[in-house]
Amino acid sequence: MHHVLIVDDETSIRTALRYGLEDVGLLVEEAADGAEGLQCILQSRVPLVVLLDLMMPKMDGISVLDALFKQPMLLQRHRVIVMSAGYNTLPTAIVRSMTQHHVRFIHKPFDSIALVALVEALAQELSPK
Repeated sequence: MHHVLIVDDETSIRTALRYGLEDVGLLVEEAADGAEGLQCILQSRVPLVVLLDLMMPKMDGISVLDALFKQPMLLQRHRVIVMSAGYNTLPTAIVRSMTQHHVRFIHKPFDSIALVALVEALAQELSPK
C-alpha cells in the first residue's frame, strides 16, 4: 500500500485531495502546516509521496524544501510534489535544487486527474523492486 502526505493549510484542498487519492487506493495523511509536515516526513517509517503547498503559516513550503535539501537521504526515500500558483516567483536556488533532487511541480489550480496520475507514478517508483 502506498502512502501520501498532503501538506497544505487549506482544509478544503486537503479534503478534496484525500478523497481523490483514497479513491485509487492510496493511504493518506494530512498536515496543516510546514512544521507539522516536516515532522511527519522525518518520523515516517514508510516512503511517502509528499504533496507540498508553498504558502503556509508557521513554516512555509520553501522552508520545508530547504530542510529536505539538507538531508538528501530523505529525498531519496520520499517523492515530493510542490503545489503552487507561483512557480515563476520561486528563488532561482530553490528551482535549481528542485531540479537536482527531482522535486516535481504542479500549478494550482491543478487538474485532479493529472495530479492523481502523477502521485500514482511516483508511488510506483517507491515500490520495492
